[in-house]
Amino acid sequence: IEKLQRRAPRQAELLEAISRLEAPVRAADLLRQTSLENQTLRALVKRGLAEMREEAVVRDPHAGEQ
Repeated sequence: IEKLQRRAPRQAELLEAISRLEAPVRAADLLRQTSLENQTLRALVKRGLAEMREEAVVRDPHAGEQ
């Protein structure tokens, strides 16, 4: 991480935030919490230091209707 901090401090910051997570989170939520951009996360994924997965969310379009 030290080498990453010198060369890519935003990536290092995001990697540290990811390492503190106890459970998977939505990428949008993580980026909002850290005030970092999607390209920073994509760079970590490209380096093999982070992983992103798509997850289908099934919603009932009639939920809440009576």
